[in-house]
Amino acid sequence: MALVTTDKGTYTPEQMAKAIVQEAVEPLMIELPGTTKMKVETIVRYLNRDKISARGDSWFRKHYDSLTTDALVVLVDAREKAITDYLKKKELSDKDEAFRDLVARGMAVPDAYKQIFS
Repeated sequence: MALVTTDKGTYTPEQMAKAIVQEAVEPLMIELPGTTKMKVETIVRYLNRDKISARGDSWFRKHYDSLTTDALVVLVDAREKAITDYLKKKELSDKDEAFRDLVARGMAVPDAYKQIFS
């Protein structure tokens, strides 16, 4: 059986896979300053405004922890998507600029395309 050596030791592929999955599903504890708690509550209330208006403020208080967790997951996912979309767009823009530069310097369009986009 093949062994994988890392800076943390030597593992079998099964042990490595188990460690990766365990790390991926492990929850993360976040500490926020006291004044940020009010801002988080505002965001959670906004994201759940329809449910709160239908079920009432006592329902919101009872489910505050789970609603906060859900809101933070939504915010993190949205931010991560925005960053990856921006990076993809920037990479394509950089490739387009390099392609135009090569064509402007006299390289044939098919050759420039092959060099940049493959």
